[in-house]
Amino acid sequence: MERQGGITLSTLVTFCHQLSSALAYLEALKIVHRDVAARNVLVANDNCVKLADFGMARQLAQGEEFYVAEQGGKVPIKWMAPESLKSRIFSSASDVWMFGVCMWEILSFGLKPFHNTSNAEAVAAIGRGERLARPATCPASHYRLMLECWMDDPLLRPTFNTLQPKLR
Repeated sequence: MERQGGITLSTLVTFCHQLSSALAYLEALKIVHRDVAARNVLVANDNCVKLADFGMARQLAQGEEFYVAEQGGKVPIKWMAPESLKSRIFSSASDVWMFGVCMWEILSFGLKPFHNTSNAEAVAAIGRGERLARPATCPASHYRLMLECWMDDPLLRPTFNTLQPKLR
C-alpha cells in the first residue's frame, strides 16, 4: 500500500518501531517525555525518525515510578492518558498511551486525534472508554497494539520493550 510521496505502510510501521526504540531507551533511563506526538517526530533523509522536543520531559528520581505535574501550563490534552488527565500523573505508562496516539497519527497518514472535537469533549470521550477509531489502512494487529497502549489501567499497558518486537 502506498500513499503520498511514495510512503508505504511498511515505512510507517518502521517509523513506529524506531520511535518505540527511542522511548524504550528513555524508559530505561527513567525519563518521562510527556509530549509524545507526531509533531515531535522528525524524519531524516534516510527514513530514520528522531524523537524531539524534550521541553516537558522529566527525569524520575531513584525509586520514583511517576511524576505529578503542577497545575497550569500547556499540556497536550488529546494525547494524554486518563491518569494524566485526572490527576496530572505522568510515567512511562502514560508515555505508552501517548505513543499509541502517535502511532495512530502515523498510521492514519497524519490525521490529528479527536480532530473534530473540543478538548473537553475528548476528555469526556476518553473517560467513557471511547478510543480513536482504527485508521482505514491500519492492519488489525497494529490497531490491537494501539488498544493495548490505551488500556485504562496503566499497569495493564505494555512497556516499550514489549512493544518493540511486535512492531518489527
